[in-house]
Amino acid sequence: MRTVILLRGSIDVAKAVAQHKTYQDCLSQLGLHVIVLPVELEFPDAVFVEDAAIVIDEVAVIPIMGAPSRRGEAASLLDTLSRYRPVRFLCKPATLDGGDVLRIGRSVFVGLSRRTNMAGAAQLAEILRPYRYEVQPNHSQRLPASEKCMFVYWRQHDTC
Repeated sequence: MRTVILLRGSIDVAKAVAQHKTYQDCLSQLGLHVIVLPVELEFPDAVFVEDAAIVIDEVAVIPIMGAPSRRGEAASLLDTLSRYRPVRFLCKPATLDGGDVLRIGRSVFVGLSRRTNMAGAAQLAEILRPYRYEVQPNHSQRLPASEKCMFVYWRQHDTC
């Protein structure tokens, strides 16, 4: 099954670029260090970097993404991530998309989906266990979207 989004009009690229810059500025004002990566035209979904890596304070985890067309995205993240923390990798038969992962404190919820399997959740749990994180696989079809998670973060801190 594939989701198709039909646009009702054209995208205003200049407006989208300005909105993205405002988003970056807001994150910076919240005290976050924003890193801008190079454009990857061969991977149009690479803008969703939360799918290609699970990053916590102690380690970054590069998963095997559920969509084969997206599996090359992590290569460009590896160099940048390895400058900031150790990097670990999931192995087959695991599949896991970072968008299916939600961290709240020391709890890491993993939504099992067509992109994320139990082997992916189990390997992530094994990698995070030494850092005292508890991974909890979740059989519901959806965890909150990343946009909602950012809203929760903003609501708990000073807003822009």
